[in-house]
Amino acid sequence: MGQGVSAGVSSENKASFSDFKSAVESAPNYDGVSWRGIRLEGSTDDILRKFSDDIGSDLTFDTYSSASASAQTASGFALGRISRKPVMFEMYSNKGKYINSKTAFGSSGGGEHELIFQPNVAFRIKDAYIGQVQIGLRFDKPVFEDTIFVVMEDING
Repeated sequence: MGQGVSAGVSSENKASFSDFKSAVESAPNYDGVSWRGIRLEGSTDDILRKFSDDIGSDLTFDTYSSASASAQTASGFALGRISRKPVMFEMYSNKGKYINSKTAFGSSGGGEHELIFQPNVAFRIKDAYIGQVQIGLRFDKPVFEDTIFVVMEDING
């Protein structure tokens, strides 16, 4: 008792986290739209209603959170498990840290165009609507999936 949360964390993991934190803090700021793709359980109507009811409310990410400067990259994270519905957060902020060149995917010149937001960044929900994201091709024709889009703006932006 009284040793704190990090008492059971190895010194190697503490050093890795320290390196991560330093890399994020030294990364350039990103000012613009970023995207975060996730999947949520529930019906499309229920999820849309929840976010629509929350327009004007604040949503805070309590931990480090990632996003992408590329909507196409983020949509890949929204697609996947069939039992869940895709949600794309369209996030307007100048608080993101562009870490693409510091990641294994980005250092090779391409990558996820990854951004990291520090813990406790807060966004205000501005809009929620259903749109479509292309999920592939079938017989050389695009196949789309209904996707919930949630537009958010940094409350300090």
